[in-house]
Amino acid sequence: MATSDNPYLTNDLVDELRLQGHKVTVVAYGDLSVVKKTEHLEEHIIKVSSSIKILKYVLLWPKLLYHLIIVFRNNGPFDQIVVQAPLAVKLPAAFFVKFASSRKKTLMIFDIFPLHHTKIRSLPPWSEKILKPLEMFLMKGFTEITAMGKGNRQFIQDYYFGGNVTVPIKIMYLWGKSNANIRPANYVDGPIRIVFGGQIVKGRNSAALIEFLNILRKRNLDLTLTFYSWGEEYEGMKRQYADYEWISFQRQVSRKDYQSLLLNFHVGAIVTDKSADMPTFPSKIIDYISSGLYCFCLVENGSELYNVVGDFQRIYINSFDFSEIGIQSAISFFDSIKNIDTDHEVYELINIFSVKNAVRKLLE
Repeated sequence: MATSDNPYLTNDLVDELRLQGHKVTVVAYGDLSVVKKTEHLEEHIIKVSSSIKILKYVLLWPKLLYHLIIVFRNNGPFDQIVVQAPLAVKLPAAFFVKFASSRKKTLMIFDIFPLHHTKIRSLPPWSEKILKPLEMFLMKGFTEITAMGKGNRQFIQDYYFGGNVTVPIKIMYLWGKSNANIRPANYVDGPIRIVFGGQIVKGRNSAALIEFLNILRKRNLDLTLTFYSWGEEYEGMKRQYADYEWISFQRQVSRKDYQSLLLNFHVGAIVTDKSADMPTFPSKIIDYISSGLYCFCLVENGSELYNVVGDFQRIYINSFDFSEIGIQSAISFFDSIKNIDTDHEVYELINIFSVKNAVRKLLE
């Protein structure tokens, strides 16, 4: 059983589990209400229609509880139960895990809740005093936890357990399926084409990305930037930068179309909020890697990217260093796209983040 706020991550993981012959039951929040059963897969997807932050999930607790009762009554006990944090917004699922009979109960942590959310201002600061103890209490029902890297694991140990870990924490990198039409992005001529895909919301410091790239353009780098985005701050950003002829603002597209469109670009862009200085790992990079793109990352000092992919030439990481040293390092990166063959790194990176490796790690 898996619950997830990142449907594509759950979908890829579930598909691989099925391919390997495992029977999977999914209870998750999603864009559509779905209840269906096929070979090796039973799905209970609960539609999220409200946009009121975390409250939208709380309002769905009765439905979540109803589907969990059905699932555990008809299919339990499970060999393994997998739940994605944060648990506080999936309270019925967390309580079910506490009392469910299962050989292994796995909690997957992507963002450090609620600290990350208060730092990027998606939750008020005072909420941490309530939500952190609740999250820690709910975590006690699990037999193992997964982290996204060494720094992320240490942060989980310190933040939730005060260094006294009572449950195993294993490293399980984010995963993705490689683009079916993948080819390493190679520069031939014209501008270097950069793409950003995803929501434009608080904590997504897109203005810093545009400002940095604009500085590079003034240093005679021929760059273009295309957004495939949506979100509460997207329209305002479009108006603010309407005169930047090198930026193209496109609407949100389906995931399938987005993956096809990525093949038209050289570089995928990532930008985070530098005030949230903790070892997070932006999932957006998986799409770029899976499509053979170079990656340009403006991230906080503590980002897990440094530990996991910091040694790859195809991935440029900068912690918002707008000094001359930072600018020159970025110029060198873009020059390398034109002059240095790093195609072999594409397949190394795809292997690191392959969904097969994720399933192996999950089940071990």
